[in-house]
Formats: sequence, structure tokens, C-alpha cells
Amino acid sequence: MANLYRNYEEYLTPETEIQNRIRCAQKNLQDQNIDAAWLTNRVSILYFTGSAQTGSVIIPKDDEPVFFVKKYYPRALEESKRVLVKNLKSFSEIIRFIQKKPIHRLGLELDVMPALTAMRLAKEVGLTNLFDISADLRMQRAVKSEWELGFIKEAAKILDSTFEMIPEWLYPGITEIELANKIDHFIKHNGHQGSLPMRGERSAAQWGAILFGDSAAIRGPFDGPANGKGLYPAFPAGPSCRPLRREMPVYIDFVVGINGYMADATRIFCVGRIPERLQEIHDSCCEIQNHLIREMESCRSVESLYGGVQNMVRNWNLEDLFMGRPDDQPSFIGHGIGLEINEFPIISNRVTQIIPDQTVLAIEPKCILPGFGAVGIENTWYISDKGCEKLLKTPDHIKIV
Repeated sequence: MANLYRNYEEYLTPETEIQNRIRCAQKNLQDQNIDAAWLTNRVSILYFTGSAQTGSVIIPKDDEPVFFVKKYYPRALEESKRVLVKNLKSFSEIIRFIQKKPIHRLGLELDVMPALTAMRLAKEVGLTNLFDISADLRMQRAVKSEWELGFIKEAAKILDSTFEMIPEWLYPGITEIELANKIDHFIKHNGHQGSLPMRGERSAAQWGAILFGDSAAIRGPFDGPANGKGLYPAFPAGPSCRPLRREMPVYIDFVVGINGYMADATRIFCVGRIPERLQEIHDSCCEIQNHLIREMESCRSVESLYGGVQNMVRNWNLEDLFMGRPDDQPSFIGHGIGLEINEFPIISNRVTQIIPDQTVLAIEPKCILPGFGAVGIENTWYISDKGCEKLLKTPDHIKIV
């Protein structure tokens, strides 16, 4: 598990990491004839500066990046010794910086940049000079270094340790939220960072899906196979006060993060006998995962991989169960993971990407059975030219308590 007693400085991003990331981003800018990238997203700032302080980073295509820090400048100086750090007092300082440089074509992460910021930029530099580079930067982040992979592996070890503890916490009558609290306490005690950044409007998650029985069939705003009811309408997802009964599947899907880098996994438990039909479908989900991994050894086309899975689902008559209810089935079966839960690449019927080497993927074939619950599997995998490495050691089978 994570070593909580490291010095703070040991978590700082090495200079070689920052330099490699900046060089890669600058090459992408040069290839697209874009003069500079202006990034305001906290994850992107962390990735390119090594600091998560509030501000903006500007990466010229052929000059030194500048980190404009709104808050807190002294900490940014300590954490970002690899880029030029400036204390930002007003937005106009950035505009003046751009106007003094040969910057005319500006790349932005328009999927996450605040609209007011983008509108002000459009007024200052001209709307036709703004370009969305979100996908390019996300694909760059999809490729993980050994340094990044090390933290993801630490997070996976905490997942394994938690799954090992869960049978001790399960008993008839415990509620979903009580089990979630036990998991939360354990993983934080062992180094979990707490907040789980996500791309898009739902910018962070706190709980995993800790769901008993057909709680997993309750739909809601979360774009995933299992949602849960949650505690109240203001946060309509995740664990509720539902108590556990014998022979009820316990669906546990959660994420652990260490120094920003996350691993994701799902396992199924049951107090007493699991219904035979659920066992059969769970085994089918595991076979879909194994098939996908075997195929990935030689084929990296998302379109081809997703099509092969859909053929298996049809052959086993699982169309109405696979990845959710028929009227609300997510269109993905896997996603990249790293500094955000929903990173690139995505294994989906809407995507034609090629999965690059050194990618970390969470692959999660699951089925939802209304009236019974959810079964299936999720593991975090490292994909490289040497093959597909499963980062979790916990067995995939349903654990009977």
C-alpha cells in the first residue's frame, strides 16, 4: 500500500516528466500551426507544471511555458520549479502577455474552460483565432510514463487490500452507506486522496457505487452501468440506507487515487448463496473481459474491439442486460484512467481511436438485472507493447461470505 510517511517533496513531479510533457504538447501545437495553448483546467495545470494551485498556464509552441498563479503563489513557486511562475493580479496581465508575443492562433480546452473566459478571449484575440485542443491533450495524457504508472499501481494495491477486508465488514443488516463509510475510512487511512476528478460537468466524484441487490438497477445522472439511489435528491447516486439481506449481490465499484493518479475496480460479494442465473451472467462478463484483453494483444482498434464484444453479447442474449437497462445503456465498456477517472481512450461504439502503447484502461463489462442487482467485473490494465498487465491481484470471481 501507499507509504504515507514519505516527505511531501517526494511526490513532486520530476523535471524530466514536465519537460517531456511540454515537448510533446509543443510538437502537437506546431503540427497544427497553433501559436500557444492556454490551459485553465486544474488537472492540465498539474500535468504541465507539477502544481495544482489556481491559475492559468500558457505553453507557446516554441518558447518557455508560463504559469500565471492566482492562488497561492508561494506554493506554486515551491512546486513548479520547472516552469516560469508569475504572480497573477488581474486577467488583463495574461492578455498583455499574449499581445506582446507572436501569439495569434490560440489553443484552448473548450470542453472544460469556463464560458466567460472563452468569451473574453474571443473579444480580445478574435473568435476565429481560437481552436479546441482538448482531444489532443487528452490523448497525450493517455500515454503514461513509468513514474505515473508507479502511483497507479500503488492505488491498485489499496483496492486489493480493501477487497480483502470487505468480507469482515459484511453482515445482514449493514446498510450501503455504512459499508461505504468503512471503505472510505480504510482507503483514506492507507493513502487515498479523497476527491476523484472527472472530465466534464460532473467534475469530481466522492463515493464509489456501493450497492446492494437491485439498488444497482436504479438509474440516475451517472453515465455508468450502475447508479444507485443516493441519500437524497440533491445527490441522486451512490449508496443509500438500504440494508443488506442474505443472497443479495453486493456490487462494489470504487476508485482510489494516489498523488492524483487513480485505479478503478469492481467486485461482487454475497452473504450466502448467489442465485445461479446471476453466477452465469457474471461468468459471461468475465469471459467478455478476457476476450477483449486477448484481442487487444493484436488489435488496438476501438471500433473492432467494441464490435467483437457486441457480437458476444448478442450470441449470449444479453442485449437487454449488458451495461444497464435497455432504455439507458451507456455506450462504453472501458475508459482510460489516470489524473481523471474518464480519460482517453474510451472503448465505445462512438469512437474510432487506436489504443496507444503505455495506456492505462479500466475495462468493465457488467450486467444489470432488475429485481436482482448487478454482476460483472472491472479491472485496471496497463496496455503496452509487452502485452496487457492486470494491475489488481484480487480474483474476478464472486466472493461468497
